[in-house]
Amino acid sequence: MNFRDNTDSTEKILELIRKNNDNNNFLKSNSQHYFKKKSFSLKHIFFRKKYAIGFDFRKNSVRIVKLDIVSEQKHRLVLCKTIPFNLNDPDNEKQITDLQSIIKYEYNASNVTVWATIPKGKAEIRYFRVPKVPKKQLLKSIYWTFQTITSIEESKYIFDFEILGEVKEKDVIKKEIAAYAVLKQDIDVIKSIFSKIGCPVTGISIHPLALQNLIKYQYINTDNKNICCLYIGMEWSRIDIFFPNGSLVFSRRIRACTNSMIDEIAKNINQIKSTLDIPEQNFNIKKKNADFITSDHAHKIFFSLISNAKDLDSNLKEILLDINSKDIFGMFTPALKRLVWQVERSIESFQSNIEETHIGKIYVSGEIADYKPIIDYIGRNLEHQIEAIDFDPFSSDILNSDNMLLPESHAEKSGYVPAFGIALSRNFFTPNFMFTYKEKSLFLNSKWVNYSFFYSFFYSFF
Repeated sequence: MNFRDNTDSTEKILELIRKNNDNNNFLKSNSQHYFKKKSFSLKHIFFRKKYAIGFDFRKNSVRIVKLDIVSEQKHRLVLCKTIPFNLNDPDNEKQITDLQSIIKYEYNASNVTVWATIPKGKAEIRYFRVPKVPKKQLLKSIYWTFQTITSIEESKYIFDFEILGEVKEKDVIKKEIAAYAVLKQDIDVIKSIFSKIGCPVTGISIHPLALQNLIKYQYINTDNKNICCLYIGMEWSRIDIFFPNGSLVFSRRIRACTNSMIDEIAKNINQIKSTLDIPEQNFNIKKKNADFITSDHAHKIFFSLISNAKDLDSNLKEILLDINSKDIFGMFTPALKRLVWQVERSIESFQSNIEETHIGKIYVSGEIADYKPIIDYIGRNLEHQIEAIDFDPFSSDILNSDNMLLPESHAEKSGYVPAFGIALSRNFFTPNFMFTYKEKSLFLNSKWVNYSFFYSFFYSFF
């Protein structure tokens, strides 16, 4: 048959079948059209739009961020939401329903990764070095070194680690290790929540590693120096130290916190009120209101100060008429001194274990990070350059929609930073307590793994 005829393509096929001609000629003449269709299909698989969702579980709420992965280095914020969620009551039906109502519109199994954090502070994190040993002995060597440092109970913890590189120590080549352990029950609670809402979770990690993601993606600048991130929370604080490349190498939870400062305010005011011979003009406290103030009053006074509130409610006005911010600051300075001392001891502990490790900058986060007098006080006493974390997940180059309902205060905006950071997680570089180093090794060493499938899977999903 002559394929140069102007016969309709359908007639060609019918004629070919009838005459039982050579099929190879037909396939060759249509090969261009055939592969054109296939290339479209492959493009649909490999270049489809990808999204990442981060869940940041707090004590009484969960913050959710959804990112459009435009490219490896560019991400656009398409969703941010905070909903009440009590982790002490994870089986609460209303909480589960509220999460489901969000996820059913935002989750698509084919192109979305979902990562979550466990509550802040609940992790053992250590940096150390081990001698270079054969690969089969490496896992045991790392685990037992970690065990001697922390004495964790193996049955209650999930263990994971990263190999950061090699270093020469006294003419001996050693591997640098960052190792982590979290309680199994914390991981199980998060897994159970996602199981109930019907959303498979890609990975579960911790807050310091969400910051590590932000540094590695250069959302937080290190200026090629070691940096310290100081989170000042209501009930406790945490110090995380990172190498210039973003690797987390130190993390410690400390007791000094915002509540300590609030307690100092209540204690000082109540001491003044209980002293009868104090002149009435001192601190402008009315003697007719000599009742002791509560922690709730002190909390309102403290946050009125750091938010620069111009108007106090009537109850506070009755307690403190014209007391100025300098007086209040002086009241909680002892708590600030304790915070500075604990940070200083922690940095010294880190530096004693690693030679030539100067801290270049300290970033502060938490609800009080916007109050400049506190930042200045910490910086002055630590003799370090210190500033609030300047990453804004709602900046114009990240925000995807002008119609998104944005948080009003800077403190509220910075509260979404961990959720943004954990959404950036990938199994290639983020420790995942659902898929640890040991499990990754077993997966990679399995004889049945089809490496072409493995490459396609990780390229498109991770």
